[in-house]
Amino acid sequence: MGDTNDHTLIEGDIDIADTVTRYSSFYLYIGQNVVATANDTFNIYEVQGTANAVENAVGLRITATTDEVEIGVGNVAPTVFADATVSKGQWHHVELVSVIQTGGTGTGTLWLDGAQVATITTLTNTAVLRGVLGTQDTAATTTGTLLFDRFRFDDAQVYPELTQYPLSVL
Repeated sequence: MGDTNDHTLIEGDIDIADTVTRYSSFYLYIGQNVVATANDTFNIYEVQGTANAVENAVGLRITATTDEVEIGVGNVAPTVFADATVSKGQWHHVELVSVIQTGGTGTGTLWLDGAQVATITTLTNTAVLRGVLGTQDTAATTTGTLLFDRFRFDDAQVYPELTQYPLSVL
């Protein structure tokens, strides 16, 4: 981070029809060097529909005075945040459960390290077509390292997973 450019990976084969539940998950590492000189809220994962409209989003909020990082969920951007901050210097498993329903009755539930931490219940979803993973619309005054790994999209919840080769940072 450190500029206003998007740093993303787009997966174009995520299709979720109306009344269907799907699970998106990935690992997130927040470096000890993540800081902000101005408060900043930005998306790190978007479920997008027609014309790339954001239907459900996971994002981070960094408070400049403390450099604490919070994770949240929302429609276009995160509006409901976890009660606790996210630890820096370690990997976290992030999972978004999207229930696609039209008419403002869709839900997005955010899980962090196997615990449900935030839910939004008023999503107006259309057919979902793709997922976008990475930093989007960060302030130039937000700097540091975010790493993403093991993105998955499934019809079943992933966490907890058994892994033969655990994640570590060299």
